[in-house]
Amino acid sequence: MSQDQWCPVTLDDLIEVHDSRRVPLSGAQRASMQGAFRYYGASGVIDYIDKFIFDGRYLLIAEDGENLNSRKLPVAFIAEGQFWVNNHAHIVTAKDGKSSIEFLKHWFAGSSIAGYITGAAQPKLSQKNLKKIAFQCPDYDAQQKIAAILTAYDDLIENNRQRIALLEKMAEEIYREWFVRLRFPGHEHTPVHKGVPEGWELRRLDSFGKVVTGKTPPTSNPRNYGGTIPFVKTPDMHGNTFVYETEETLTEDGLNSQPAQILPANALCVSCIGTGGVVSITTSRCSTNQQINSICLKDELDLEWMFFTLRSLKSTILAYGATGATMTNLSKGKFSGLKPPVPPADLRRQFHDLVEPKFTQSKLLVQANRHLTQTRDLLLNRLISGKLRVDDLDIQFPPSMQAETA
Repeated sequence: MSQDQWCPVTLDDLIEVHDSRRVPLSGAQRASMQGAFRYYGASGVIDYIDKFIFDGRYLLIAEDGENLNSRKLPVAFIAEGQFWVNNHAHIVTAKDGKSSIEFLKHWFAGSSIAGYITGAAQPKLSQKNLKKIAFQCPDYDAQQKIAAILTAYDDLIENNRQRIALLEKMAEEIYREWFVRLRFPGHEHTPVHKGVPEGWELRRLDSFGKVVTGKTPPTSNPRNYGGTIPFVKTPDMHGNTFVYETEETLTEDGLNSQPAQILPANALCVSCIGTGGVVSITTSRCSTNQQINSICLKDELDLEWMFFTLRSLKSTILAYGATGATMTNLSKGKFSGLKPPVPPADLRRQFHDLVEPKFTQSKLLVQANRHLTQTRDLLLNRLISGKLRVDDLDIQFPPSMQAETA
């Protein structure tokens, strides 16, 4: 189906709005009614309470907030089952036979709505402006096919995310069993003195490798930025065991402007200023800002053990506040001098042999998701614009869409 066969519509032609049923709750009210039902805000679940007001399948669209402009999170997402919604998200259903909420979710992901957003300090998409959003739209059958293609990618990505989470949870549980609960191989025959098994020792972090504190390349030189080399900041690390992509990138000039701060692949990055204790592993040459201390290991067989050990130091890292302030501020010297309990080398090697395959598989799944996301986003722009035909395609609808197509 080509674009000139599509029809101009407004969103009001395609949706029913249920905003009048929303009920906002204060933090104190939610605290007194904690439970299992999701409580949604503009960008997703923000709490769990013991009651619900919606039961079904709906599209939630952000009504206000910085995310309307930054688009760091989806501005439209599907909620199904039993849940509650506050007054920061519009809640809509599709008109029967006219539209698909799966299609609309993807349309919002790939389209600009900047012209309908008001407010500089507090961006807002009012219900009136929501209904006015105008675009070229295919018929219902084509919407379903477009949604099925894109949803199939989403389902693959989500399945991989769940597998990644499971692999990392399995590896972490082995670490906790061996090095926290001290039920490591041979523990039955190892004396423990004051909570430390015989043969273990307290060692400085910098005894495992070079400690590097990041530094921001001069922003006055535009040639330093906009290349392909990751420039890692704490937000890039959140939720990512492996750092591949970053919000800001460096050129070779930018990287080489801070030669002492260049990190190789498999360096361990730890946030030490502001939000402390977040740990990630680099996947290529990169650099970080000054809020991050990193360890370039002498022996990469220690990688998995050190990753979880650094995570276990989070409470210690958070305890370091700047003088007269509450913000975490752990200097390179103090970070280097932290002394976790260190098991013997042969036990660390056994842990590596057991856990490394899980890390490798997780890393491969992360790479697969990057490629799936890139392909989906490329298809997204072509499909919702009508540049890619779908009318002659025989589409198998993915399981997550069966409720809508039934």
